[in-house]
Amino acid sequence: QKLTIFDAVDNWMLHSSYAKHKNRLKQCYDVIKDQADVIFSVSKSLLNFFDDQPNVYWVPNGVDLKHYNKKFTLINRDIADLPKPIIGYIGVIQEKVDLELVKYLARKNPEKSIVLVGPVWNEQDEAKMSLEQEKNVHFLGYKKYSNAPMYIQQFDIGIIPHKKAGFAASTNPMKMYEYLACGKPVVATSNIGTENVEEMISTVDSYEDFNIEVNKLLDHDNEENRQKRHDFVKKFSWINTVNKMMDLINNKLT
Repeated sequence: QKLTIFDAVDNWMLHSSYAKHKNRLKQCYDVIKDQADVIFSVSKSLLNFFDDQPNVYWVPNGVDLKHYNKKFTLINRDIADLPKPIIGYIGVIQEKVDLELVKYLARKNPEKSIVLVGPVWNEQDEAKMSLEQEKNVHFLGYKKYSNAPMYIQQFDIGIIPHKKAGFAASTNPMKMYEYLACGKPVVATSNIGTENVEEMISTVDSYEDFNIEVNKLLDHDNEENRQKRHDFVKKFSWINTVNKMMDLINNKLT
């Protein structure tokens, strides 16, 4: 017996870089809806996109716990030399990242370092240039996956300042698991696919509330809270995620 399986990682029809291919993507998604035996959806909002068909399953992202709990004896100077506390973001700086929110945080927290780790897409060049005028904002550029834990471990808090509309709503940000695996408090914009971890992170609706929550979590963080985050995220290990997917596949085969 053969199965056709599709893993829906975000809704690419909503991504700005694929706008000119939207009709073609819709045709492809329609074929998938019609012909796939099993569809895995990384975000809850995608269940509706696939018409809540009975063969569609919500399986959120996961994290390599061992990788993000690695210890580093040497810390790269581009982050080690920055003033603490560090409000950090890791990931591709693309259209879904609200750089105006980042600028707001920078101006409200002049004594803190705002650190963005990841490559910047060309479409964000102008916004990046504007942000670089803020003395406490630091773009560290692309980093290898092997070094990602080292950078997150230097954060005092991890942020997910994504725009609420469009593409971001169809995602399930892997960085929230990575932050939690490193024991970091997390503040995210609401409605960006964080439903399954919202008992352990803070989600907010406004720039003002985002800043308030960042400072509240920084002020009240401690070892007990860091351990709670470590323990919470264990259920989202890639091993557990893959086992769940394999169980669903095997049930279809029997």
